[in-house]
Amino acid sequence: MAENTASEKKAKTPKATKKAAPASETAGMKAVVQLAGKQFTVTPGQKISVDRMELDVGAQLVIDDVRLISSNSDGLASGEQGTVLIGTPKVAGAKVIAKVLAHNKGKKVIIYKKKRRTGYTKSQGHRQLLTHLQIEEIVAGR
Repeated sequence: MAENTASEKKAKTPKATKKAAPASETAGMKAVVQLAGKQFTVTPGQKISVDRMELDVGAQLVIDDVRLISSNSDGLASGEQGTVLIGTPKVAGAKVIAKVLAHNKGKKVIIYKKKRRTGYTKSQGHRQLLTHLQIEEIVAGR
C-alpha cells in the first residue's frame, strides 16, 4: 500500500515549468564605484568589504562616485540589448545605495623581516579594520 501512495503522490504533482521571472529595473545591472580611493564592481544584493568607515551598523550609505553603469541582456526582456553608461569621470546623476552590515577586522597578515648574518629578525602582525556593505540598489543617471 505504501508503494501506491508514493506513486500516487508522484502522479498528482504537476511538472514544474520554468517561468520567466519579472525583470526588475536593477536585475542584471552592474556598476563600478569608487570608495576610499579603491574601485569596486558591484551588483544589487552583493556584499563587499571596504576599509573602515565611521558609520553606524544598519545605516544607509549613498555612493555618488559611480564611474560606470552596465545593464546586460540577462536581466532584460528578450530581444533587448544592454546599455553601458561611462562617466567622465563620474556618471551624472547615478548613485548606488548600500547598507552597513557590520564592522570587524580582516584576516591577519604577518610581516617578517630578516637580515642575514647578523641574527636580526623581526615579526609583526596586522589586521585591517573593515566595514561590510550590502549593495541594495543601483540608480542610473541621465
